[in-house]
Amino acid sequence: MGGGLAVPHCPRAGVDPLARTRGSPEMSDRDLEELVRQAKDWPVSDSEREEQRRSFAYGNTHFENERITRATVDRAADSLKPGDAKN
Repeated sequence: MGGGLAVPHCPRAGVDPLARTRGSPEMSDRDLEELVRQAKDWPVSDSEREEQRRSFAYGNTHFENERITRATVDRAADSLKPGDAKN
């Protein structure tokens, strides 16, 4: 293969910007630039941001310590929520 990036699957998008490349394991630089352009303007909800934050925390901590689970991260994140009586 030509060293291109794998075509991502984005079920959230109403229109598939890569429909013409679907089935191809790679995308062009132009396709990637178009996805980046669209992503810059894509609104992210508070719940999506929180989900990304927890996923990032899990990925980075589990990498260092295999005993860290998603449930561990969820408990820690829940304990840090603003307005929580435990804070």
